[in-house]
This record gives sequence, C-alpha cells and structure tokens, in this order.
Amino acid sequence: MRLHKAGEGLLKTHVTWDDVMTQIQKDLGTSSVFGDGKTVTDLGDMKGAMSVIGLLVADWQGEDAQKLPSKFVVKIGSQLAFAKRYDSATATDFEKQQNDVRCQRMTRFFHEYHDCEVEMYNLFEKYDHPNLSVPKIYTAKNYDSIDDMKAFIVMEYIENLVSVGAHEPISVQDLMPVVRGVTALQAFGEKLSSENRRKIRNHDFVGRIFNEFLDQDIILHTKRTLEKWLPEKLAEKVSGVLDVYTDPKFFVKLKNLPEYLGIKPVLVHSDLWSMNMLWERRSGEGFDLRAIIDWQSAAFSHPAQDLCRLLISCLGGQTRRDHWESILKQFYSFLLEELGDTPAPYTFDQLEESYFMYFSLSAFFVLPGMGCITDVGSPKDREKAEEKVVAMAEDLGPLDVTLHCVGWNLRHPWTTCKFGPGLSVERVGEGVGFMSRMALIRPDWQGDDVTRLPEKFVVKISSQLAMIEANEGIGIETNEDTVEMPHLRQRHNLEVHVYELFGKHYNPDLKAPKIFACKRFDNDADLKGFIIMEHFENIHLMNYRDEVPLDDIVLALRPLAALQALGVKLSEEQKEFLPVRDFADYLVNSFFDEKMLESAFEGILSKTPAQDREKLSELLKFYSDPGFCRKLSTLPDFWGIRPVLAHNDMWLMNALWTKKEDGGFELRAIVDWQEVSLTHPVQDVCRFFSSLFLEGQQRQNCWECLLSYFYTFLENELGGRKAPYSFQQLVECYKFYLPVACFLALTDLEYDKGTTEIKKRTFIIQDLFKYHHRNVEKYPDFYKTD
Repeated sequence: MRLHKAGEGLLKTHVTWDDVMTQIQKDLGTSSVFGDGKTVTDLGDMKGAMSVIGLLVADWQGEDAQKLPSKFVVKIGSQLAFAKRYDSATATDFEKQQNDVRCQRMTRFFHEYHDCEVEMYNLFEKYDHPNLSVPKIYTAKNYDSIDDMKAFIVMEYIENLVSVGAHEPISVQDLMPVVRGVTALQAFGEKLSSENRRKIRNHDFVGRIFNEFLDQDIILHTKRTLEKWLPEKLAEKVSGVLDVYTDPKFFVKLKNLPEYLGIKPVLVHSDLWSMNMLWERRSGEGFDLRAIIDWQSAAFSHPAQDLCRLLISCLGGQTRRDHWESILKQFYSFLLEELGDTPAPYTFDQLEESYFMYFSLSAFFVLPGMGCITDVGSPKDREKAEEKVVAMAEDLGPLDVTLHCVGWNLRHPWTTCKFGPGLSVERVGEGVGFMSRMALIRPDWQGDDVTRLPEKFVVKISSQLAMIEANEGIGIETNEDTVEMPHLRQRHNLEVHVYELFGKHYNPDLKAPKIFACKRFDNDADLKGFIIMEHFENIHLMNYRDEVPLDDIVLALRPLAALQALGVKLSEEQKEFLPVRDFADYLVNSFFDEKMLESAFEGILSKTPAQDREKLSELLKFYSDPGFCRKLSTLPDFWGIRPVLAHNDMWLMNALWTKKEDGGFELRAIVDWQEVSLTHPVQDVCRFFSSLFLEGQQRQNCWECLLSYFYTFLENELGGRKAPYSFQQLVECYKFYLPVACFLALTDLEYDKGTTEIKKRTFIIQDLFKYHHRNVEKYPDFYKTD
C-alpha cells in the first residue's frame, strides 16, 4: 500500500470508519459507536495537496451519544491530491512510473508535516490562547512508522463558512483578527519551554514546497498567463524575477534569514493565506474570522514570513500599498501586548526589514493561484485578481536597479521613492582601481519614506576604462589586446557572490562595507554590472608614504583572521563558486601582458642602485615566470594544509582608513573582493605587511610578533573549531611567500603617482634577495623552472 494509491477507506484513503471511531472512543472516553446512518462528504475537492478532508456525520449510538459531536471534520493524511496533479489519461507508462517514484520520495515529507500539525494542536490545547483562533481538536493519530498509511486529525465542524479565494480582497478591518493571531502565535513561541520548542521541527517549508510542488509546468503556465494580461515589459520583468525565486540554490540561503537580520527565529504558520483561514460572511459586507487551519508547516523562522503572505494574498493591491506600514505598526503593538513582560525578539525596524526582504518571495506564492483564476474564473474574479497581480508586479521593481540585500539576492521593494531633480554624480577613486569606476551619488530622494534611505552612496561599476587609463599612465598604448579583459565579468560576479556569503554569515569583524544593491553580469554580452554600497566619510586615501602605527596594524589583522575563519565554516556547496588560485598566478597568467611587465620592470630598475640591478632584473623575470606562478596555486598541497579563504589583493588601496587625532589610522572597511579565492594562509598577511609600513625595518623586526597576533585572532574567530594549520606552518609559509609579496609590491609601486622616492623600496628589495636565497636552498625542487 502507498499513500498515493487509492484505498478502500474513507474517501478512497486507507483510514476506515473503525479507525476514526476507535481513536475517538479512546481519547473522548466513550463506548458509543457510529450508527448505520453515518455519512461522509468530501469537503476538500482536491484543494489541498497533502490531505483529504471529509465531513463525517456519526449517527452516534450509545448512552452518552447526546454529549458527542453529531458531526465533525476529519483531515486524513494522503498523497492522492498530490499524485493527481501528475496523473492524466494521456500519461505514458514512463511518466506514471516517474510519478510513483516522486510520490514515494515524498512519503517521509508528508509524514513529517502531518505529525508537526498534530504536535502544534497538542501545544495549543495545553496553552490555550483565545487570540490564536484555532479549531477545537477532538482527537488525532500520528504516523507510527514510514509504512503506516493511517494518520488523521478529527476537529470541530464550523457552520456557515465561505471559501475566500486568493483573488478576493479582504478589508483591513476584517484582517486585523488574523494579524492579532500571528502576533499571538509569535508570543506563544517565545513563551514555550526549550523542550517544547524542540518538538517543533525547523522545517525548510518554503524551500521544499517550491522544490517539490512548483514544477516547471506550473511555472511556465504562470508565465504564459501573466503574459496575456500584463504589459509586455511588466510581464518580462516578472518572468525574470520568477526565475530567481524558483532556483533551488536560493532556498539554501533563505533558511538563515533570521541569522542575517541578527534576530532569533520566531514561531510562524509558514503557509498563511486566505484558503488556510475559515471565514464566515457577515449579513452586510465583509468577513469574520472563525479559525486558522493547516498548521503542518509551522516552524521557527523570520518575523514577517506570515505577515507578507497575509497582506499580499488577502488585501487588494492598492489597499496593501496604502496600509502596509500602519499594519506593521499595529502588528508590533499587538506583539508587545501579547508578550507582556517577555522581551521582544526583534525591533520594529527589524520587522520592517524582514517584510521588505520577504515581499517578492511571498508574491510568488500567490501568482500561480492567480494564474488559475485568470483561466477559469468569472470576469469579476479576473478583474480582482488582475488588480492584485499588477500591483505586485509593479512593486517588485526593475531587476537591475531595485535595492535589495546582496547577501540574500532578494529583489524586494525597499521603497517607492525616486531620484529627485537635485540628483548628482561625482567620480571618486580616480586612478585607484583597474577593473571599475567609482561614483558617489546623492540621489535627492523624493517620496514618503526618504528618511530611512541613504542620503548618498557609492556605485562601483565594472569597467575596462580604468585599466586603459592606468596603462596609458605608464606609457602603454591602448589597443584591442590591452583592452580585452575576458575575466572582468567573472571577477565582478565573484565579488557579488562574496558579499552574499558575508550577508549569510554576518560578522562585523570582517569589516565589509554595507551593500544596498547589486547587479550581476547576466551573460558575455551584458555591459551592466555594478554594486551599490555605503559611503564612508573622512576616508584618508593611503599611499606608500603613509606610516600605520603597529597598534593600528594589529587591530587591522582581525578582519583577515575572520575571513579565514569564515572559510572554515562554509559548506562545500558554498565553496564551489570560489576559485582555488594564488593571486600572483592570476596576475601573471591572466592579467599582465608582456608590455605591462616590460614597462613595470623598466621603471623598477631605473630606481634601483646600479649594483643591485642585474640581480633584481633576474628575480623580476623569475617571479613573473608563468610556470613558477602556476606552482604557487599548489602551495596548500605542497605544505599539506587545507586552502583557506583569502581576499587575495590585500594591499593598502583596498583598505579604507580614517586618520585619528593621535596621528594613527582606524580601519573602516576592506573593499574590492573580486579576487577572493581559496589559497595558502599568508596570501593576505604577506601582501598587507609589504604594503603598509613606511619603514621597512619595522616590518623586518616585527613580522613574527604580528603573525602571533593574527593566529590568536584566528583561533578566537574559529570559536573552538580546529585551525586549518599550526602557527609553525604559518611562520614557514610567510618566509616562503614573502619574496612573491615583495615582487607584487614593487609592481604596485610603479602605479604610484607620487614624485618623491619611497624609502620602503629599499627594504622590499632587501627582503626579496634574502628570502629568495633562503627558499632556493631549502626548496630547490620547487624553485626549478622549465
């Protein structure tokens, strides 16, 4: 027997009259039995995908028959409705076989969710709360094993109910009891004991629903339906955004949304829309809430999950636009009342942020149902549905400019405000980067909620123009060969991916800037890729003549340690987008061309004392040898350690500093994450040390002490996890890689536009000579070149 196969019990399930009667007798303490006049009527009509619903008239016979409910609802766990979606008279034998496999795979899923609903009703009964609006439960039976076909819930039957579809608008006033119920549920969850909280499994309901129920046929049908009555550009936009929210990888991120927002998960229904509420129509106009049902998806999740779905599915489009903010405020007021002396699990601002982040996903829960209404509904129903969907589609915002959280790749309506007539754009960072242009934008926001929007922000636009200017600055002519940078799009998209990881694993120690929005390159022909980030005031643009005190350097090592610790914590799936590569390998084999290196070496040697030029010339050629640089990407294997996460381009221009009153510097942010990779442990610290000190003697005297601080920070950031290498390995790696870092520092210096000689050049060359000689003697095989 299988849950998706018809049985001989009630409504073609495997649950029989005797099963229900025996369970009622046990839990209600009665010896009465069902009479010959018993009947069952199908109430669900295949509306639900996870159960069969029947109205049972018992015709009780016995001494206490008058005390028992004469009729009641039985909700039977079943896959019949789910299986019917994939079955048809024209299905081939192969398609029928695939349907069987799909349903068998989903059996455990159905069991889990039925048992979760039973547990929720048990908790509701134990902690009765009038504002929760749940039906009365007479008895319930869980699945006893994976092979058990008999599980059901028996609940009260409520008279005079009406079906309220997703197209039907409900007034704000009529919706308030549901809003109150959601806050009562969250407060209820906060007051549960740890033992009872553990009884509510942390289901990934949203991800599993999209992965298992919304197949490509439904998505394609929804797109085609929307195309019929949405303006072309609006339909195209919705179709594109739909692709984002039906990507299974997206839901891996979604589970950690509370962590990203910095709040504790709260108890939510997870599937709160009009069809999961029981409504009675008033004699005049409007509806009265009688109960909220279908609790099988209850979970601990983020605070606006229920509220978003509720407002989108139940309110008219314009009504939602006009009242969402006041409803959120009323919601939070209700929550504080329900909590009493219990601390609130989040602030109002966090609730509002949660609403913005979940809006678009909630919209796509509603759209498939709306598509069905436009096909089979009445003209009046279609008009109501259209009003809701057009408003939803417009509020999603254009894909390439809508502000959204990069860490979660959620395109949501942060605001309906627009740029004003005072809009200004100022170029910043001129001559600093090679792969982008930076603009400071003052948007002059116009609209109702301008106070919560950034007054100004920085846009990083991926562009080859900066590279052209840098080349021309050192005398390299511009042509197609020097302009072509095939990896620019990949680097930009990698940086976006890194910011997504930072969002999911938020850690202020990383010192990453706040990201407001981004746009990836969609294909090899796309010319528009950008990142919008916060603007830092009073930044001191560093150069090689600045000296950063040791105390300030020590504090700046913490973000590099936090980055490596993050890499240890990432799953294999999260790492699959990260290249395994040394930065010098990338520069020599993918970035520098012969003319660029020739120009840089000529400048370096011209500033070098005559007695050192021949030796330095040999080493510059050696460290720019493509074969040797490819070996550098194998260093983790060479040393027998796990690759760690590194910024990979950690020089002074990629760190934003503020100058302090005492003459020192405070690190505000680390930027330009497009070169991140999994590599050896000293990639960043070597580059960092060779870039930041005016007096090279200071680096030569203090490097081991600084490495000790770095390793201590790493152990603290790991929080008990095993370090990927020992301190002794870190020291040896530093000695090995320092000449490579010195080579990179010398090439960096050639892009410095200062006119005065830089003293640290001398110490960089000293270390290059010293440690190259040391490494050749200790690792002769590695230093052989073809």
